[in-house]
Amino acid sequence: MSFLLSIPPIVLVAVGGLVGFLVWWLASRRQLAKLAGLECPHCGAPYGRSAAVAARRQRRAAIGRYRTWHPGSRIDPEAEWILACPACAATGHFSPQAGKVVGGSA
Repeated sequence: MSFLLSIPPIVLVAVGGLVGFLVWWLASRRQLAKLAGLECPHCGAPYGRSAAVAARRQRRAAIGRYRTWHPGSRIDPEAEWILACPACAATGHFSPQAGKVVGGSA
C-alpha cells in the first residue's frame, strides 16, 4: 500500500486513462468484428468489415448532429446502428447490446 502512495498522482491518472482507453478500444473492435461476421437476414450474405465500419461512422455522425441540435441532452451511444447489406442493399438494425441484427427492411 505504501508503494502506491509513493507514485505521483499524475502517473496514476495517466495509467488509469490508458487502461480506460484500451478497454474502450477493445470493446469497439469486438463490436465491429461481431457485426462483420453476422449475416443479412434477407439474403444470408455476411455484412463484412466495410459495412460494419460504415454503420458505426453513420451512428457517430448521427450522435454528433443530435448533440448539436439538443445540447446538454443525454443520448445512448450504443443504440441500434443502421446498416446496409453490401449484397442486396437491404437495411438492418444492429444492436450492440444484443450482438445481433434486429429487424430491417428489404
